[in-house]
Amino acid sequence: MAEEILFNMGPKSADEVLKSYKLFFSHPLYIDDLINAAKNRAVEVNLSRVFINIEHQTLCDQWSLAKFIELKKLLETFQCRLVIEITERMNCGNCNRLTEGLLRLKEAGILLALDDYNLNAEKQPFPLEIFDIIKIIKPQESKINYAINHFNSNKVMKNKEIVIENIETKEELVYFTENKIAPNKILYQGYYLHKPEVIKHI
Repeated sequence: MAEEILFNMGPKSADEVLKSYKLFFSHPLYIDDLINAAKNRAVEVNLSRVFINIEHQTLCDQWSLAKFIELKKLLETFQCRLVIEITERMNCGNCNRLTEGLLRLKEAGILLALDDYNLNAEKQPFPLEIFDIIKIIKPQESKINYAINHFNSNKVMKNKEIVIENIETKEELVYFTENKIAPNKILYQGYYLHKPEVIKHI
């Protein structure tokens, strides 16, 4: 079982929070809270993997990266793998420091996930080769054949673990399991599979 550790925005949307506070969700001010939440959930629920969502800017912060590497080592003592998930929020363009940050995490043995992979994008913000897990928002039924062709023709994607997000109902889960969109391992994520709980200490 795996869980994502997210910034607790309460009733506000992501855009509202960013406008109000001007700080991104994995800002160094919040890193300790995110790490403590990940550690506590991994131990309490006996998770096999725990995901921490971060924005692009965090990849440039060496202090935060060092904290993730320290957490990875701690989680291993509980047989739990750490996954750092790079969100689409606050994209800061092409920057060598972002890729350097990803490579530092990968070299430390941390799994890397790319959030909201765009099936239609001509260019992705990072080299896909770096990532272990690619997350996509569930394609519309009219786009399912396009998605199947995309994954079958993309050599890089054939070696990745694919996660289809936003599975909200049993019917959606059945539909996507029957229409396998990729030749490799596919996992599913969404409200139907796990109703989120507020983590009070963030």
